[in-house]
Amino acid sequence: MDKKEKIYGHSDGMLRFIDNETVLIHDFYKNDTIIQKRLKQAGLKTEFIDIKVKRRDERSWAYLNFLQTKDLILLPKFGIEEDGQALEQIKGFYPDYKGKISQIDMNETVNLGGTLNCITWTTKE
Repeated sequence: MDKKEKIYGHSDGMLRFIDNETVLIHDFYKNDTIIQKRLKQAGLKTEFIDIKVKRRDERSWAYLNFLQTKDLILLPKFGIEEDGQALEQIKGFYPDYKGKISQIDMNETVNLGGTLNCITWTTKE
């Protein structure tokens, strides 16, 4: 699916805060100097989730679209090679969640352009 066609997509598939000083960026944007420059200007450090596979699955952008609460992180899973790498890296970036990070199949919603963070937003009308 073309990124322009995604109906739920926004920055939470690109980057996430690790803590108040550090932003985790998807490696798709490793060469995006504008994002990195703006974060640096804001006084933020950056880290990258770095998925290494021979052929990347088009759904792997969605790993940063996880649900984070004070008690747990629910990380998208798609039944692909990237799942294990994403889980291990998220565990490394969020050590305070040791034993509190689980993966959940998100194949149905990712095709609509979002996963856990997107579908759990609440708004007040």
